[in-house]
Amino acid sequence: MRWNGAIPLLIGGVVGGAAGGACAAWLLAAPLRPATTVAVPPPDRLEQLARRVAELERDADAALAAVASAPAAQRTELDPAPRLPAIEGAARAGAGDPAALDPRRLLAEYVASFEGGGEGSDFFRMAVAAYAWTLRRDLHAIVLDRAAPDALRLQVLAMFGGGSFRGDAETIDALLELLRAGGFEAAELQALALLGRIGDRRTAELIEALAPALTPLRVRAAAWDALVALCERGAEAVLLRLLERESDAEAQEQLLRRFHGVDAAATLRALELASRLADRSPRLRGATLIGTQRDAAFVALAHEWHGREPDDEVRARLAAALEEQKALPAWHELQACGEPNAPIGNDDQRAWAPATADGGREWIELDYAAAQVADRVTIHQTCTPGAIVEVAVAGRDGNFRSVWSGRERAATAGPFTVRFDRQDDVARVRVVLDTALTSGWNEIDAVQLAGPDGAAWASGARASSRYGQVGGASATAREFDFARFFGRDGR
Repeated sequence: MRWNGAIPLLIGGVVGGAAGGACAAWLLAAPLRPATTVAVPPPDRLEQLARRVAELERDADAALAAVASAPAAQRTELDPAPRLPAIEGAARAGAGDPAALDPRRLLAEYVASFEGGGEGSDFFRMAVAAYAWTLRRDLHAIVLDRAAPDALRLQVLAMFGGGSFRGDAETIDALLELLRAGGFEAAELQALALLGRIGDRRTAELIEALAPALTPLRVRAAAWDALVALCERGAEAVLLRLLERESDAEAQEQLLRRFHGVDAAATLRALELASRLADRSPRLRGATLIGTQRDAAFVALAHEWHGREPDDEVRARLAAALEEQKALPAWHELQACGEPNAPIGNDDQRAWAPATADGGREWIELDYAAAQVADRVTIHQTCTPGAIVEVAVAGRDGNFRSVWSGRERAATAGPFTVRFDRQDDVARVRVVLDTALTSGWNEIDAVQLAGPDGAAWASGARASSRYGQVGGASATAREFDFARFFGRDGR
């Protein structure tokens, strides 16, 4: 019998089986609720569960004591197993010794399971993952050890994805060192995905510095994706700096694919660069992207570029982009500008809708032609109310301040008014939704800003996403000529 595995299995069986049964019984006894409602157990059931947990703890203690006091004749000691040199200080404990559950001993057993071409023990992998934070320095060493089996290094990398590692400088530095070393593409891709989840501002700066030298292009592109995740709305300024340094045509084309107009100035500069690149593929990508941008500066660039472009296919793409810039796409964020024009209670393409129905956090920002004193915002919803969780306002400086947060309780579609203390110099409104709170498409037709001096409808908009969009955040839409759609007065 292998005592090092039997102890946790025995205790796990006692605790896990009984706890699973107790939880299952409670779940079956609880009334069914809608998927969007969080069920809170009544106090008497909580007390029952607390008593049951205490009983399970006593059972576990008794099981461990029984193993420790078993006669020596009933025990079978393990023969010493080989160890990789990277794992030190994990001496084998005797059966019944409390050190049998030592995390470093579990790690040594896990590493040993890869020796001789082994595929690794799932049991010890899960045990080590449970102690990943405690063992992090040993795990860093394994990941950076070129002599360690590739499968072991990849499995250990996966253990750094937990919330405990978010912002941990030692783990971040180990992953960055893996990138600098190179030579193991699968591990580098995994490390970059992890850095996008656990990294911070310093991480983004270091990845930006490393990215131009990363090879092959798949790894470089993964670094760009990590930067997009870490920098969020500031990502396009970083991508622009990388585009300015990039000389490979395929890489230039892929970088341009990651621009969506969230940062209008950075996107405009990227398109200006693209328009003058020697290779056709990034110019084609730029000509496609410019059609999604409706600011006056983008329209002017499209006309100027079309006039000097020598390639027929790129010229045709630019001509199509110029036509696209004149159109207002269905469910675009610009549909939320002007007065309401979609019927209440319907899914209507004349309202803004995010890219997915129940995807979680989304936002839409509305610009107003002139700053004003405001004390209320009215949001006209056409479909599936109940997802608005915050309203913020900003002046001409663009610094948002929250004026309301909570859970919208509207039962039917229609106007939802948020009142707040008087705010001066309001020129922009941000509406934040949690679309996972409702089932179905959340659609906003118009947003009115009002105060003691009057009311105004939005004249420009940008959003986290929009229905039918390919890629990331939606196009920025400022300085748009709304006279083409709503008349000279913005209606």
